[in-house]
Amino acid sequence: MTNLRLIKSMPNEMAFKLFLELPRKLYGDEYKDVNFNSGNPYLMACYVLMDREESVGRFAIYKNPELKYENNKALCIGSYECLEDVAVAECLLHHAKEICKQEGYQYIIGPMNGSTWDNYRFNLNYQDPFFMDLNQHVYYNEQFEKTGFTKISEYKSNVVKELNYNMGQLHKFEGHYMNKGAIFRHLDMHNVDVELYRIAEFCNKAFANNFLFTEIDPMYFVDKYLKVARMFDPELIWIVENQQGIIQSLLFAIPDWYDQTGKTLVLKTMASLPNSEFKGVSTYLARKTNQLAKAKGYNKIIHAFFIKENLSDSASQKMASSFHKEYALYGMELSLN
Repeated sequence: MTNLRLIKSMPNEMAFKLFLELPRKLYGDEYKDVNFNSGNPYLMACYVLMDREESVGRFAIYKNPELKYENNKALCIGSYECLEDVAVAECLLHHAKEICKQEGYQYIIGPMNGSTWDNYRFNLNYQDPFFMDLNQHVYYNEQFEKTGFTKISEYKSNVVKELNYNMGQLHKFEGHYMNKGAIFRHLDMHNVDVELYRIAEFCNKAFANNFLFTEIDPMYFVDKYLKVARMFDPELIWIVENQQGIIQSLLFAIPDWYDQTGKTLVLKTMASLPNSEFKGVSTYLARKTNQLAKAKGYNKIIHAFFIKENLSDSASQKMASSFHKEYALYGMELSLN
């Protein structure tokens, strides 16, 4: 592999087309590169590995000053793509590790585009992707593991095929929470930018104790989700507020636009504030969503991207009828000698 060479480039530079062309080579000309966002605030540099005149691998380095793993500041390798060739992957990831060392970091995480707010994780088993799912080659896991990376976290998506709910229990719990002052409503699409800003502020509080959490700039969150807002069904997005108008809980579901039958719903986010005034309301919202989804003609719900063995995973397992997909995130400690 003596002809391999690494090229550094950034958006708006001539050589950047080499970085962009690789996914189309790997997945086909119609593939849309959803694994790279030039507006990502943590993007440090992009790299493409060349074999003579052909791009054969790529990655980007993301520097998030707030990101830590086991009390070590961590640099991120993201936007990873590579041919199914172990020698190419070893060369590509060797360069990535050397760059991280030069930056003075002892720990690297990948694949992660700077934070858990953007694309991260690899598929462990291939299934047709659902809307907002990851779509990468499964062999990327082997490439990372053979070059010294180990799993630092695993995630999964479950499928609920029986949209069960008990109407009597739903009425009972709705009355319970309303008596405690809960206000249930859906996303206001007439003020969606304001709504998204408030949701970002809520998420920064609700997810503060999550693995690898760093805060997101609410304006970046707004810009990110405004791009897909036209695909929202506001009736599938639940917001629970207290009497002071402070968001206590959120459930965000969206149609699976990749399902041509139109019968699949994706439950992307289910969260409550720590020490919320309305304990257990997220589980109630999930059951309520079963009812609403069934009324709208859906026949299954994908509970997406839950970290294994956390509270959301436990809640999902109580309703899920089958496992769907698994994902992994990798890390490596570097020797600076």
